[in-house]
Amino acid sequence: MKKQLTKLALTATLALATTFTLNACEEKKKQDGTTATEPAAATTFTDPRDNKTYKTVKIGTQVWMAENLNYNADYGECYDGEESNCEKYGRLYYMETAMKVCPSGWHLPLKEEWEVLIAAVGGKETAGKYLKATSGWNDYEGKSGNGEDKFGFSAMPGGRSECCEGGGYFSVGYVGYWLSANDVYSDKATDYIAAISGDSVESYNYSTGDAYSVRCLQDDANYVAKIAAAKAKTESIKAKAKKGSFTDSRDGKTYKTVKLDNQTWMAENLNYDASGSACYENQESNCQKYGRLYNWETAKSVCPSGWHLPSYEEWGVLTVSVGGYETAGKRLKTVSGWNVSEWGNKPGNGTDEFGFSALPGGGGRYSGFVWVGTNGNWWTPDEYNSAYGSYGCNRSMYNDGESISGSCGNGKDDLYSVRCLQN
Repeated sequence: MKKQLTKLALTATLALATTFTLNACEEKKKQDGTTATEPAAATTFTDPRDNKTYKTVKIGTQVWMAENLNYNADYGECYDGEESNCEKYGRLYYMETAMKVCPSGWHLPLKEEWEVLIAAVGGKETAGKYLKATSGWNDYEGKSGNGEDKFGFSAMPGGRSECCEGGGYFSVGYVGYWLSANDVYSDKATDYIAAISGDSVESYNYSTGDAYSVRCLQDDANYVAKIAAAKAKTESIKAKAKKGSFTDSRDGKTYKTVKLDNQTWMAENLNYDASGSACYENQESNCQKYGRLYNWETAKSVCPSGWHLPSYEEWGVLTVSVGGYETAGKRLKTVSGWNVSEWGNKPGNGTDEFGFSALPGGGGRYSGFVWVGTNGNWWTPDEYNSAYGSYGCNRSMYNDGESISGSCGNGKDDLYSVRCLQN
């Protein structure tokens, strides 16, 4: 499973600690008339997919599973590969799976929904102590790591799985990490992980390719309304999609185009012969099929007059327009041309519902040409500067997933595809 994820994590940026401010909550009346500091009676929910039963708890106006999810899905794993750890801590999930792994009627909590929970139990500084289970946490520096479990949330320290070179399993017994969704139809996986180790709850940026615990939150009227509104907007954009064409005056090549909402995209990868570009494996037939591959500097200026290399943010606008991070890859990929995934024998092709026709043109690296048929990688003009150097940013789709990912750790001499966006 981690072989394919290596492609994601090779270019992943380091997870950076962030902070957020939450006002400590005074005792407030909940809708049911009890105060936010009073624990509700625990109930249970049985997942019809595998008949596992989970404790649930109402805190404030929210109903949470009071256990980490342990549903056996693709790209979910047990800590150290041991089933006993799944039974104790729940399963660790990679982001694409986490977005859709909760059972019907439940969902991966939004960032703001985590913040509602933390405020309801008294604020960031003490939320860890009040949410942690009363046993199962290792001592640290001579102090018990256990909490008070004041609300029946029973947070457990499931640790995390780190993908790829130098990866492994970390922090079980000491830290609990829980993924969130950025928004209902976000352009990315998430920028928020709730982490508990001591008495507080901290937040972290998501690190591409790592796996974390999942706590499911029951759908409420507000969440259902958000989903319905987002779906309606996407269907409206699809119905109004306008297809056309554009001829590049520099070489006479004609490209299909598609207008989605307020953006007009080329519906094919650019195939303009410029210095700093190449055909996959230097075969002209691959340029005809997938377009040319460009280094980052060339990509920034290679689009014809009136068009430009779309930014990371502009790709995000497209992602939201077609239904969000979770399914954008599937809905933008071509209906043929993608290899069957080696993981679970999944079909790599998409539905191409909007006429964008994304193809897996692969890339070129110091080691040669790689990933044709499995990866589509598109440069953006954004860059990431660190102590180790300056790197380019890109957006990607894969044959074993349905999402759009992004990373900002790519060598600027790497060769990737280009999709031009009209000015």
